[in-house]
Amino acid sequence: MGMADYIMRGGQHGVYNPYQLRLKKLSKARPDIQVSVLKFSGTEALNQIPRYEIEFTSATPDIPGHLLINYTAELLMYPDGEVWETLTPRVIPGIITEFRQCNTSADITRYVAVLEHRMARMAQGRNSAVWLNESIISLTEKTFSNHLIDKLSFAFKLATRYPLRDFMLQYEEADYLHVARRLADAGVAFYRQYDEENNEDVIVLTDHAHGWVKGPALPYRHPAGVYDAGKESVWDMQVIRTAVPKQVVVNDDNYQQAQSDMKAEVKTDEDYRALWAEEYRWAEHYPEAGRAYEAQPGQGGWYAGLRRERHRSKLITFEGKSNAMRLRPGMIITTPGKDWPDAPDGLLIVSTACHNIARDASYFITFTAVPWSIHHTWRPEELPWPAMSGTLSARISSTTENDIYSHIDAQGRYRIRFDPDRGEWQKGFESCWVRLAKPYAGDDYGFHCPLLDGTGVRVAFENGDPDRPYISHVMHDSRHGDHVTQQNHKRNILRTPAKNTLLMDDWRGHEFIHLSTPHSGNSELNLGHLVD
Repeated sequence: MGMADYIMRGGQHGVYNPYQLRLKKLSKARPDIQVSVLKFSGTEALNQIPRYEIEFTSATPDIPGHLLINYTAELLMYPDGEVWETLTPRVIPGIITEFRQCNTSADITRYVAVLEHRMARMAQGRNSAVWLNESIISLTEKTFSNHLIDKLSFAFKLATRYPLRDFMLQYEEADYLHVARRLADAGVAFYRQYDEENNEDVIVLTDHAHGWVKGPALPYRHPAGVYDAGKESVWDMQVIRTAVPKQVVVNDDNYQQAQSDMKAEVKTDEDYRALWAEEYRWAEHYPEAGRAYEAQPGQGGWYAGLRRERHRSKLITFEGKSNAMRLRPGMIITTPGKDWPDAPDGLLIVSTACHNIARDASYFITFTAVPWSIHHTWRPEELPWPAMSGTLSARISSTTENDIYSHIDAQGRYRIRFDPDRGEWQKGFESCWVRLAKPYAGDDYGFHCPLLDGTGVRVAFENGDPDRPYISHVMHDSRHGDHVTQQNHKRNILRTPAKNTLLMDDWRGHEFIHLSTPHSGNSELNLGHLVD
């Protein structure tokens, strides 16, 4: 069905329920079941999954829940209007993620269903995966695709060309949370926009001031009584001003540019008293600092600029009420009849909420908004970044199965196969190049015994960041047995895969050192106690 099927023509509506719930699978399997919306509450916000809790009644008891859970549904909201007017509803499509049966009387049963955007499926369960040579945008596309969200269901309004990242790790994390935190970290917002032609919600990703939707002009006036005759407006608005940091400084350590200055900083209007403190952020994970105000995406100055814009997004906030059903996050609105000195170019709707909207009462929502400006855009709040504690198991990987020599690069780094990863990779290319932690290291000196294909290792992460792995230590296992056991527990042995051996025996009174190589019929050097 499309929007044309939902429009109520003039003269066709009189007394009716302005809120309707379409349960598609249930209607197809059980057309005899009719439902009537009693009331609903809902929240929508930029970079969040819209959620509506809908209470409805039916003359049918024990509606089978398996015909609702994870199936598509639509909440239709019809505006007030005169009988001769054509009424076009606002359509909120989604899936039912929760369903419960409440009290039952002789002739009616009350139910509650939770309607969420299809992205809610991405929040179900959790996953661990390695992502190689992807940008955050390509990662998002592939994750959507894995959850059967096709390319017609999302759109990009991006001004930034996001760089490829050689390694990103998702560990024990829902796909939605993984995508959402990476988009928020890069300052990318997303919202939903209804496509009337295809009767589908489209997820729009944007990172600039022109990526939003031009919304309605809503007069600033309070509606009269309980019936507003479809006259949209806003009212009861208030302005909240918040003190935020004046300056953002980021810094990091990059072993590829050791001991170089990685600091980058961005300042805002120093004469504005609401801007005061400095925010200093360590380990933002970027390759180079970049030039101030000219930094390229992914550089330190770029991250500092994003963090500054995030603070600007919280500097001035508007809160208000409206009866406009079409009002949703991502819209830019104006309010004829009321000028806002802090928002001369309009207001960007950030979130909306409604509570207990009933069929016998007028519709209204509360909303939050920020000033819209062509010079900067709204940035999403950061989401918690996972902190990896302990280590993850992995194995050294070579391009050759059971390679007798180590597979390392010009810097002595390895490729590894993470045990939690289920991805299909070409052998020897399952990760980025990973450093090996050593007990002793310096400029062209140190301690490094090359690791071979299949060797079990444990991987730790710099600053707990899952995107910054290094090999912490090496482990023996059932397939790669230890050469020091209870049979020779008095001996300290360093042995290479080719059987070059340094043995130091600590048996008191029989101490000796044995150095040998299998070459030339087993050449050896012995010191101390002589062994037969």
